[in-house]
Amino acid sequence: MVWSKKLDSDLPLFNYDPIIYNDLVIQRIVDRGKLIAYDKETGDLVWEWTEAEDNYGVDGFKIGVYIKDNILITGWVNLTYAIDLENGVTLWEDKAETNAVAYYTGVKDKFVKYNYNPDIEYFIQVGNVYTGDFETIHHWQREDEYFIGNTLPLIFEWQEVEYIVWSQSKWGIVEGNYESHQFLHLYNLDERKLEWVSDTIPLQFGASGTAGLRPKFYDGQILLDNDAIYSYNVEDGSLEWWQYYGERFTSSRLTCAEGKVFANNNADFMIALDVHTGAEYWRTPTANSMSHIKYNDGKLYIAGGVDREARRNLFIIDSQTGEKLVSHRLPGTDLIGSFDDIIEVDPETGWVYAGDHEHLLCFDFGLE
Repeated sequence: MVWSKKLDSDLPLFNYDPIIYNDLVIQRIVDRGKLIAYDKETGDLVWEWTEAEDNYGVDGFKIGVYIKDNILITGWVNLTYAIDLENGVTLWEDKAETNAVAYYTGVKDKFVKYNYNPDIEYFIQVGNVYTGDFETIHHWQREDEYFIGNTLPLIFEWQEVEYIVWSQSKWGIVEGNYESHQFLHLYNLDERKLEWVSDTIPLQFGASGTAGLRPKFYDGQILLDNDAIYSYNVEDGSLEWWQYYGERFTSSRLTCAEGKVFANNNADFMIALDVHTGAEYWRTPTANSMSHIKYNDGKLYIAGGVDREARRNLFIIDSQTGEKLVSHRLPGTDLIGSFDDIIEVDPETGWVYAGDHEHLLCFDFGLE
């Protein structure tokens, strides 16, 4: 362990993944309304942000953030903030008049989110990083007896064109039976038009849940997950492959690299699949309810979860073979003794940042 910093005395803490940016590691402390920036090499405090807690009594951040030119885009429900990462000063604030989901993805000076009135209408919005101005590019309203819903939108660039992808769902009880219909949508942001809508996304069971709450894009494919993994072609919305795995992947979501999609299943295993064919390269035992998977330099990083011994781990896994290079458990001395479901890796140093429900922890595992 290189260093550790106690985050709060009111325990336990359940935090979001640390954020690595330049010389900083930034920890978001859930239910405390704090963003704390440390020097990533020394653990020295650089700045602390508490504006949302001070003004509204809320955290001011959720899971999804976007960073551009030293500006952190983050938010809480209908609040959106732009924070200067050099000093922790708020550059602008936006307060939406409707409900909103503060999960952001971005490309260049644009980021995307959605606002909504429950079961009535949904708005896909594109924001400007520098000004905080928003534009509604898609509005969907309930038309019949079916309830409606929306997944989180993803903005990405492909062949020099900017796109936004999301799913829309309709569900309800029809003649005593539950029905759920989900459709993937691709929007061409450059031409301001809906490029295509997919056929109904297949579900293994009615209770399989939403496919792709947080969609991913990689190498021409749009990747979704629930208790299955799906790969859609960006060109025409055709489903190239999908495979059912029994339990859900929703704890870790999907990570893509090296022509593969990596996912951690709640049945206590991680898999690596070919992104274009779905062929399985390897499968290795892990645990359920773990952190997001982080990829760096041929290695996969994941922490937390509950295995059969009811203890939490930090794994570093070879992305080519599935071999565990590191399987680490915390000692109980001066630490809670189990990993939180958070992790980040610094691509410059290879150092790993994790937590134990009380501290932010920095490790050097000495891997080349």
